[in-house]
Parts: sequence; C-alpha cells; structure tokens
Amino acid sequence: MKLKTYSLATDLLQAFRSFHDPTIIIAFDSGSFVDVNDAWLETSGYTRDDIRNSTVIELGMHSWDEFRRIVREIEARGYIQEWEVSFAGKSGDAHTYRATFVVITLQEKTCLLAIYRDISQRQQMERSLLESATMFTKAFHCNPDLMAISSLQDGRYVDINDAFVEITGYTREETIGRTVFDIDIWASNEDRIRLIQVLEETGRVRNHEINLRLKSGEIRTFLLSAETVSINGVPHFINSSKDITERIQNRKAIQLEKERFAKAFNASPVIMAISTMRGGRLIDVNDNFCVFFGADRKDLLGRTAVDFGFRLEAADYIELKRAILSSASVRDHEVRYRDPQGRLRQALYSCERIDIDGETCLINIFADMTKQRELEKEMHRLDRLNLVGEMAASIGHEIRNPMTTVRGYLQ
Repeated sequence: MKLKTYSLATDLLQAFRSFHDPTIIIAFDSGSFVDVNDAWLETSGYTRDDIRNSTVIELGMHSWDEFRRIVREIEARGYIQEWEVSFAGKSGDAHTYRATFVVITLQEKTCLLAIYRDISQRQQMERSLLESATMFTKAFHCNPDLMAISSLQDGRYVDINDAFVEITGYTREETIGRTVFDIDIWASNEDRIRLIQVLEETGRVRNHEINLRLKSGEIRTFLLSAETVSINGVPHFINSSKDITERIQNRKAIQLEKERFAKAFNASPVIMAISTMRGGRLIDVNDNFCVFFGADRKDLLGRTAVDFGFRLEAADYIELKRAILSSASVRDHEVRYRDPQGRLRQALYSCERIDIDGETCLINIFADMTKQRELEKEMHRLDRLNLVGEMAASIGHEIRNPMTTVRGYLQ
C-alpha cells in the first residue's frame, strides 16, 4: 500500500515546536529522532543533546515490537489515533499518553509525526471516581441503617440497601421501580411533603424525625438525613434513616420513671435530699426538707445543709462518714444532730450511692426520731411506775394477811 504522506513546510515546522502537547518527529523506518518540540522536552526532561542520534526505542518510549505494530497499523490505515502508551521521562516518572501518528514528508524523508496527549491526570481522576463509586456502593449496601435513593418528584425508588430490606420487610423486587405511594411506606404524607419542601429549599436535611410503615403494618420512628443528587438530569435524593423506636420508648420509660421518682420523692413524709458525695452540695430536695429548713427549694440547691445550721454531733459524724465510705449504702444509722434552731435531736439516716452525669452522689433519707424516742422514754417511765404500783399492791396484800389473822385472835 502506498503511504499517504503530508509535506511539512518550514513555517509549519516552526509552528510544531510551539504545540501545547508533547510532539515528536521520528524516522518512519527506524524510530530515530528527527525533531521534538519544547513541550516534549519539558515533559520528558531530556535535552536535544540527549536525543541526538537516539531512537524512541532506546529512550523506552516504545518497544521495538510496539513500534513495528505502529508501523504496520499505519501502513494498513494511513494514520493512528488514540494509541495508548506509557513511558517514563528522564527522572523516571511514568506518564500515560494517548498518541496520534501521522505520516509526513520532511526534507524528502518519510517520517512519523507523533502527538502525545498526557492522560495520566485524567486516568487518576477516573480511578479516583471508580474508587469513590466502589466505596459508596460498599458503604451504601453495608450500612446498618436503612438507605434508599428515590426521585424527588414522585418518590420512585432507584436503589435500596440490604438494611432497607431487612428493616421494612420489602424485597428489592417489591421496591425498586415503584414509588413510596405504591408501597404506602410513609405513615404521614404530610411529613413527606414537608421533607421535600426542605430538600428543594436547602438541598439537605439532617436528623429529621419521621414515621414509616413497615410491610407488616407496624409503624416505627426513624431519624432521617438526606441529600439531593442529580441522576441523568433528574432530581433525586439519597437518604439514610436510623430506627430510633426503641430509643424513644426507652426515653419515655425513663421519663416515666423520673416522674414516678419525683412524686415519691416529694410526697415522702421524711426528709430527703440528693447531694454530691464530695462536698455535700445539694442537687435536689423534697418538700419536707424545705419545711424542715424553712427555705424555698431554689435557695437550698447548690448549697450544703451545713450552710443552714444543720450539724451532726462530732462522734456520730465520724462514724457515719466511715460507714458511707466503706459501703454503697447505709441503712437506719442512728445519729444525733442539731437543727437550725440549735436543738439536739435524733434521727435514723439512710443513704444510697448514685451516679449523676459522671459524679458520685447520695440519696439521703433522714427520718427524725426525736418524738418517738421521747415517747419511748415516757413509756419506759410509765412502765417503771406501773411496776412500782404492782409492787406496792403486792406488799399491801402481804401485810393485810397477817393483820387479818391477828384481828381474829384478838376477837
């Protein structure tokens, strides 16, 4: 086949040296360098002296077998486009190029004009995109939370992850290609309308609480986050939804327990307070505590009972402190104390350690026993008086018996 060649005029030869892409002229039969442009010198790191009397084979741009394939391809087609080749410059850094080869005549010699377009950066971007897509796919399908991609307008599902199938009970076949209305998954369409409005305005939603209806009919609560994306020019949104049903139920149960405790705490007939173990700072007090100290709750919190004139007797304080430090709870420990008026009183003290926001605290229960102890003393005194009465009656009885006998003899 007769080669179609292009004659390169002198002025065009000068222009080729200013080409943006690395460009070389080599002998058609041997691959030896005829000329190179400045872009090639800059990219490869070689000088014109380096390439004098050298070939593309010697510099490692092409192997001899590859060069022969290029020649055969040109002989068959007349030119080559998009020939991918990798070679390293003088520094050893390899780049990938897409080469175009055209046969030219230069000074009556048949040559190849080779233009190399560096695609290393594009390939790196393609690899990065592929890696990102792979990571997204893995993250999407391995995420333990429900994930789905659906159209913004009609809610038609494009993809769902395994967690979606497991949590909702709907299979991929039952979901993909159908809309949220087809499977009736939203417990409230008004909630979806508000969500779409936010997405259209801001492009994203974070931690939006929604209710979804599962295939079984059960309605569960989810925390949804979503981002809008464009697929083939059509607005879609990708969402991730965490099932928080148990969390809400636990939160309600905890709130109920708190309310029950608060009612029992404030309705207790004994003095109760919650204080820090270190320092004794009051965190909460019940109504009877306020009555005992004659102060409002807001004035008591953050301070200590000592600030209001409450004092344990020294010996009882030492013994009680030892008991609290050695055990997580204390039961019915009898103490003597001074009330805010300075009167000495008696009480039974109990406490339980609890943790509040990482700080060790005490639930203190203080049952005043002063009146009971006074009553017990009175009862003990009355018991003794009763015993004396019984002894007097017995003695009188013993005295009366002999006197009766004497009276009989005298008569």
